[in-house]
Amino acid sequence: MAAYLAEHVPHLQRLHVQLGLPPEALQADQNTIEAAIRNAVTSLIRDREGEVDGWKDAIADVRRSMVSVGRALGDKGRDAVSAARRESENSLEALPVQHERLVRQREELEREYEERLAKIETVRSQIEYFATLLGPPFEAPQPLQPIAGPSRPPVSRTVVRKASSASLTAGSSIGRRLSTMPPPPMVDSADGLPWYNVGDDVLNALQADLQRAMEEREARYQQLLDQFVSLAFLHAELGLPTVPLAQPHHFPVHLLASRASEERPGAHAGYEKILSRYISANSASMAENAEASCKGLEDVEPEIGLLSWAEEINGLWNAELDARMARIQALYDQLEPLWSRLEVDKDQQELFMEMNHGCSEAVVRAYETELDRCLELRKTSLSSFVLAARKEIELLWQELMLSEEEMGEFGEFINDDYTEELLQAHEDEAERLRAEIESKAGMLPKVRDWHALKADEEELERNQNNPNRFSARGGAMLREEKLRKRVGILLPRVETELLNVLPRWEEANGRPFMVQGERVVDKIMDAQRAKEEAKEAKKRAKMGLAPAKVGLVPAKTVRATPGPAPRTVPQSTILRKREAPTPTPFGAAGLKRQKLAIPPSSLKPMSKPRVASNPVRQTPGSSPTPLNGLPRAVSHNSTRSISSSTTVSHASAGADRMRVPSVSYSLKPSLGIKPAVGLGKAEGRLPRRQSFKPRQSLAGNLIVSIKARRSSTGWSVREEAEEADVF
Repeated sequence: MAAYLAEHVPHLQRLHVQLGLPPEALQADQNTIEAAIRNAVTSLIRDREGEVDGWKDAIADVRRSMVSVGRALGDKGRDAVSAARRESENSLEALPVQHERLVRQREELEREYEERLAKIETVRSQIEYFATLLGPPFEAPQPLQPIAGPSRPPVSRTVVRKASSASLTAGSSIGRRLSTMPPPPMVDSADGLPWYNVGDDVLNALQADLQRAMEEREARYQQLLDQFVSLAFLHAELGLPTVPLAQPHHFPVHLLASRASEERPGAHAGYEKILSRYISANSASMAENAEASCKGLEDVEPEIGLLSWAEEINGLWNAELDARMARIQALYDQLEPLWSRLEVDKDQQELFMEMNHGCSEAVVRAYETELDRCLELRKTSLSSFVLAARKEIELLWQELMLSEEEMGEFGEFINDDYTEELLQAHEDEAERLRAEIESKAGMLPKVRDWHALKADEEELERNQNNPNRFSARGGAMLREEKLRKRVGILLPRVETELLNVLPRWEEANGRPFMVQGERVVDKIMDAQRAKEEAKEAKKRAKMGLAPAKVGLVPAKTVRATPGPAPRTVPQSTILRKREAPTPTPFGAAGLKRQKLAIPPSSLKPMSKPRVASNPVRQTPGSSPTPLNGLPRAVSHNSTRSISSSTTVSHASAGADRMRVPSVSYSLKPSLGIKPAVGLGKAEGRLPRRQSFKPRQSLAGNLIVSIKARRSSTGWSVREEAEEADVF
């Protein structure tokens, strides 16, 4: 500037000389030049100061907006804002450069905010859907909370960024007169959107709610699947027709939910279509015992109405299943004794039940038809039913070890007039005996064990007095010693158990526990007393003393229960006293015998009751007509034979058996087996859940167990089980 003035001031002086101006004019021009220079410098400085202030304000605006975005983003955003502030404080960059960097950082925060907001809105929409689907306690999420501070400006950030970039380019052009102007300040507007709190805590809370809703939805879907699997099984088990898809239909109305309970018109019709589609899609897999399948439930949501409807239908169908099961079981309970009386093979019975498993109406009709057929057979052959009932009664008598007098109380046993009343009396007596066995189930085996042990004890005493026992070979002495130890250990134990249990039973039932007409407690106490007296007599004999007087005080004090008054029986119905058959002697070879329940020395032998000479009464000139293979009821001197040599023994103890009249026929009745309509064959049909078959009655199981035990081991002490305890 000084060189410029030094070059042009002399020229200005020459001009003044040429013009002849006074010296004051030159001084005035120089003052004008100096004032103009001062004004220009001042104006330029003020302009540059304004630009600096504008950039500072713009930077402050960006920082304020960054603070708002950072607060909206939570801890992560606040950390980013704090880092940007520290970077600006320690930076020597030009203001436009700082502004550009802050704008870039703010745009990154805003972009992250927009992504976070979109994610939160997606989660919120999913929660709202599940809240509508699942109902309470699941509710729609609360609205997002705006943060305190300036709102989002409606101005596009792209325009601001372009403006600031243009200003920065202009400011960097050296020698240009154009000034680098800062971007316009951001002013809050009513049209701006607020910054919402989209922090990690908000997102995590919403995601947790969504996870709970999804888990509940999955649980309800599994519940719906279980309901539909159950309905598919019940549909097959009950043999129901196709679920109705339109009106009218032939489906049982009482097995459908009432239309009055649907939450909206037509809802139940839609649910029935879903169930029909599921049953059709899974009928093959259900028959092959496959796992539960979702086939047929695609795009089906477990809404509250559908779950309630499925639960209601399940309740209706299960109630129908229970009713039909009870009906079939009641029919089977009537059929089972009839089959037993008709001597129907077990294989035929199982085949009938296998071909008629399930609870369809066809199965119920099959059981009803079979029952009617067996009842007709029963009417035409009452004699065979009565004789079969007597065989069962005799088995029960022997199981209870009754005496002749006790057996004689049932006078109808020798009645030859075969009527329905006589058969019913036999059925009632068999039922009474079964109940008696059931009440004594835990004590009868112990009583048999006690008799068997007493038989062993008596045999040991006889062997001890045998002078030839020392010359026996084959380990007889060793077996005798083992048997002695066994009796010495088990007999006191069994007696103690019986003396503890039997009085309680007698007190509970108000009558004594009798076997062969004698009270078991008295027999045990008498045996103990006799044993003590024998020991005392032997001891006194060794000491050379006279035998002691027999005491009348029992060895143990056991509270006795008085017996009830005997049943009044007509004199004409009491069985005659018969001679007992000669007991079979024990074998001489071998000292260790099979454990016997009732030896002849402990129990009275049972003789056969009197059997009617003509059990079948026929009208002359008429004969029963066989039906479905039932044998004809003929006289005793034709096909029916009463075995007089067959005996039922108490194992090998030698006690004679009661002679049981056995009826042999040339032909056995067969079941009228017809497969139920709508059910598959028995072979290879494995339903997913076990199809219903009636259970065998306790009475049938009791008779089978008695026959199996008598045919295998008889009444004996469980030697194998006790052997380990003794030795």
